[in-house]
Amino acid sequence: KHGLLSCLICLCIIAAVILVNGIAMTLTDKFSGLTMDITSTQSFALSEQSKEIARSVSKKVMITFLTDRDAYLAIDPYCKQTAYIAEEMQKTSADLIEVTYVDLVRNPTFANDYAEENLSTTDIIVSCGDNQRILKVSDLFHFENYADSYRYIASSEAEQALDNAIMAVTNEEVTKTVLIADYCSQDTSYFIKTLKANGYQVKELSLMTDQIPSDTEMVVVYAPTKDYSEEAVEKLRRFLYNDGQYGKNMLFLSESQDAEIPHLDKLLNEYGMALGHGFAFEANSNYINSGSSNYFDGVLCQYFSGLYIQDSNAQLRPVITGYARPIEIMDAVIAAPLLSYSDNSGYCPFDADENWDMNAAITGNTFVLAQGQGG
Repeated sequence: KHGLLSCLICLCIIAAVILVNGIAMTLTDKFSGLTMDITSTQSFALSEQSKEIARSVSKKVMITFLTDRDAYLAIDPYCKQTAYIAEEMQKTSADLIEVTYVDLVRNPTFANDYAEENLSTTDIIVSCGDNQRILKVSDLFHFENYADSYRYIASSEAEQALDNAIMAVTNEEVTKTVLIADYCSQDTSYFIKTLKANGYQVKELSLMTDQIPSDTEMVVVYAPTKDYSEEAVEKLRRFLYNDGQYGKNMLFLSESQDAEIPHLDKLLNEYGMALGHGFAFEANSNYINSGSSNYFDGVLCQYFSGLYIQDSNAQLRPVITGYARPIEIMDAVIAAPLLSYSDNSGYCPFDADENWDMNAAITGNTFVLAQGQGG
């Protein structure tokens, strides 16, 4: 063998946003908690994780609001909370985090260094040296629509957004990632946003026309609804082989519906796994989202690999899936399950008819996330 390939292949459904959240949380281990605690004096109490992040900063981080302080505080109570969050982070970091306010209207030349960013007075720039993240209002707050007439802020995500931005700009190990969305019918924007917020540098390419750059560390194959050509899959194979040096990673996210992908299936088989043609179900109500009678959606997974849990502290992070595809481990020497349903689970084939019996289909420990390695 010429080396070890750590090839993490996630074979699961993309339809539910919560699953994408679960995958990202499991892989990156970088998400922060959100604790809103506005007291009668309007002071803000940071979560313990935010305090830890602020204390861990070892080099200068700038948080720049693009309007003067009084004007920003007057925009909205949520904006006031956001400013207090940043200022509490500054205090907690012993001033290694510095909060400043630049009036973009009075200082229009400030935007010259960000000509391609279309800056707004409600934006926040988090920077450390040459690294920077620009937070828009959509990054800071969760919006909902009221009677199709107007949008309003339903909740704040400012603490999480600032935590992630600080970690991203201070992270010296940026993972260069290529996302392949050929034949994908899903919206990839949230997934890309999640990766970028956690320090991944993401570039979108098409295997039909593009080559994978040699400095790419991870490729994401995102929910293809039809098979890639042999030439396209060979590009993935060469990327993983890496001239015999290995050390590359691939993340495979499956389409929720049954898709004939023989070339991609063959690549997955080479890493000891096969994607099942159906939906995994959970028959134990203790592992199904409260109030749901759907055995396929809102399922709380169990961590299966002790090594994986030890490496990522993932036992602290619950993962919920919906309409997940089952995974068969074909070669336990090179492949291992990471997430499974309970011993009272199984899967329903895509072509099941009205005579399908769930109880008869229970096999137990249905795998929905797995990893394979080569080399």
